Amino acid sequence: MDPPEGEKRRARVPAHERTLLCFVQALVGVRTIVELRDDVAIKGVLVDVDDRMNCVLENAVRRTPEGSTMKLERVYVNARTIRFVHVPKDVDPSELIERKRLERFEASRHYQRLAAFGPRNPQKPVGGGAARAHDAATR
Repeated sequence: MDPPEGEKRRARVPAHERTLLCFVQALVGVRTIVELRDDVAIKGVLVDVDDRMNCVLENAVRRTPEGSTMKLERVYVNARTIRFVHVPKDVDPSELIERKRLERFEASRHYQRLAAFGPRNPQKPVGGGAARAHDAATR
């Protein structure tokens, strides 16, 4: 179906850009606070965020509602338990999202180029060239 006269057709936005997941993934490498559903807060450097928003933090401190703290070298946080991910004040959200978008775009271009032109150094045929050269010389 064509758009009505005078209206431009808008480009379809990929699914991973229509959620806040790309924003949380852009926070990788930033020291942040992840607040859990049981009122526990974990402050640390966000190391990894997968497509389900499971998070891994390093050099973290876990603080309970009672005020007790525990230092953790590395902690995995299940996405189901996350209530909030705090964004540091010095982080510009629009810049983070744009940088993440460009990374994904460049990655997709890289893999499209590989698919179209193949690897730069193709593998040598099985059996090796020296064995065939010897066979040709002895004939």
